[in-house]
Amino acid sequence: MNQAEKSERTREMICAAARQLFAENGYDSTTMQDIVGASGMSKGAIYHHFSSKQEVLGSVIQGELQYLNAFVEDLAAQSDVSVIDRMTSLTAHMVASGPQNGIGRANWVSEVPEALLGSLRHSLTTLAPHLEQMLRQGMESGEIGCAFPGEVAEVLVLLVDVWIDPLIVSDSYERKCQKVDFIAAFLERFDAPVLSEDSIAVIKNGVGRFYE
Repeated sequence: MNQAEKSERTREMICAAARQLFAENGYDSTTMQDIVGASGMSKGAIYHHFSSKQEVLGSVIQGELQYLNAFVEDLAAQSDVSVIDRMTSLTAHMVASGPQNGIGRANWVSEVPEALLGSLRHSLTTLAPHLEQMLRQGMESGEIGCAFPGEVAEVLVLLVDVWIDPLIVSDSYERKCQKVDFIAAFLERFDAPVLSEDSIAVIKNGVGRFYE
């Protein structure tokens, strides 16, 4: 393992420790000293790679976004699989790896709003194009007849990433379920009914975890 690989491995270990602390204690309650202790590394080693807790958070978020992007990119490449089936896989993946099981967006969004902005920008510039690709594949196969695949993809990621996220918009569980139903109706209205009943149920169950 060369020096660059060792450095990257060290950064990954620091981020893994920080991710766990952010999820358990919240971003604001976690200190750099906590990260030092959890990672098992020296303070000097931590600060050699990261100048601040905010920089650590940025790296953690970037890692999670890259993981999600790789998953969606792989789905977009599976053109022989129906769009509905791929969207079912995507919703299951996003619920399983969402904020409630990750770093806990509610713990840091008010403290580091620019990190949220970066996450939303990623959704629009990286995830939405993959979704658009899947919608266009569905159009070519005759599965759907959407006339605005790019616009529908962008609106969809914003609705899911912000509008129905209980950590950003506070609503009752019943209200969240109504919003999920609206998203399904919105997709149908634009001739892109790619959310199956199973997908809708998975999303509602995932949202429901915040109200347990």
